[in-house]
Amino acid sequence: MTVLCVVSVLSLLPFATSRPPHIVFIVSDDLGFNDVSFHGSNQIGTPNIDAIAADGITLMNYHVQPVCSPSRATFMSGRHVIHTGIYMPFRQGTPLRLNLSYSLLPQYLRRCCNYSSHMVGKWHLGQNVLAALPTGRGFETYLGYWSGAEDYVTHDTLGAYDFNDDARHEAGSAAAEVTLRPAVELNGTYSTAAMTARAVRVIEGFGGGGGLGGSLPRRPLFLYLPYQAVHWPLEAPPQYVDRYRGRTGGDTRRQLVCAMAKALDDGVGQVTAALKRRGMWDDSLVLFSSGRVELPAPTAERDEALAEFEAALKRVCDQLAADVARNGEGTTHVLRVAVRGAPSAELARGVGKAVVNSPLVKTAVAGNDPNVGRIVGAVGSFLGRAAPQLDLGQCTMAIGGDTVFEGGSFRLSPTREASLSAHLRQAQQESAPFPPHERFVEVEIDLGAGGEASTVIGSDLTREYVDINADYRS
Repeated sequence: MTVLCVVSVLSLLPFATSRPPHIVFIVSDDLGFNDVSFHGSNQIGTPNIDAIAADGITLMNYHVQPVCSPSRATFMSGRHVIHTGIYMPFRQGTPLRLNLSYSLLPQYLRRCCNYSSHMVGKWHLGQNVLAALPTGRGFETYLGYWSGAEDYVTHDTLGAYDFNDDARHEAGSAAAEVTLRPAVELNGTYSTAAMTARAVRVIEGFGGGGGLGGSLPRRPLFLYLPYQAVHWPLEAPPQYVDRYRGRTGGDTRRQLVCAMAKALDDGVGQVTAALKRRGMWDDSLVLFSSGRVELPAPTAERDEALAEFEAALKRVCDQLAADVARNGEGTTHVLRVAVRGAPSAELARGVGKAVVNSPLVKTAVAGNDPNVGRIVGAVGSFLGRAAPQLDLGQCTMAIGGDTVFEGGSFRLSPTREASLSAHLRQAQQESAPFPPHERFVEVEIDLGAGGEASTVIGSDLTREYVDINADYRS
């Protein structure tokens, strides 16, 4: 999903000191591409976010996931979702978490450049063990909520209070001590305001103002500030809601989104003002990004593009599936069993699996033996269990395009058997020229009992496979 991302241009200039720059990474939640005025919105004024864009770089080909946890896992780990395995948002109370073996961004920054890392805002990357919390993943202090969504004012999520003020204390070489404290004094404080106030305190601590009870170490600062706004529930202070009265065509939900975005922009302004006030602006790399964006409403143009994408993705996945089978231990043939005419897709898939998983079929293919009886037997055995009402006499089967079974009878001859053997030999990997992606033992089965279809891919079973797996212990 294309979203907005702006980077302060100061990152391109020599910094005022020789030490690494301060890094302030601000993330909004659900803020749309056109919900900022520098992208043309004449409804929501966002002068503070606009100022970062005006003095910096706007990334116009920048993408995040359409849900929360996957994007945040990538932000922190540097890994795409196909590597983190996180595709959906974590539910409240889930044992799921971002892999604890990963070194996250604050841990890496501490190790490489002695950064002091602090987080304010939404975590949503695991909460069932101490090691999965922000203070267990490299942040020295944390204020915010661990889960994915909560009330902006009462900080309630599913009947529990989730707004925490946590810290990690290290004394010399001793093991770090972590303190977890519910920030009950913030019950009744709008989260955008609470998060902004803590971010400003962190910055003031680095600037010599003692914002967290005394000056923080004279080390470069990494401040990760993932705001709750403008994620649901849609809630905003009355003074912000009033600003957009009569400006959203009677759409009260849109009015609230505008109010929330405006409060967010004001918070960004307070953070950048604190950096300038404390003399840190010229030595800071400031980033602003959306964390997730809802998928746009369907349109004819989008549906056409999506269909084209789905077709291309299916072609890629089909080829990858064949390559997985082709790279199996001892594999010399890849079978592609296309089943059609089934009363359900599930039954079509079951017939295909019955063929590719049959040891008798797999060994016959390995020996280039066109043993049609084994294929018919595998199909008949499966249908006898899963759909005994179907008549095998209605089925038609073909190998390599040659019909071998029809109307309950085999259609074989010495000439046809020679042709079938040639098809098997041609599909054998040792004899196939590179690349062998198009080489399959093609089996087609028409059940003649419906309109559903499925294609199943598998491999043969060779002596080499048995030798490899019989030669070691695990």
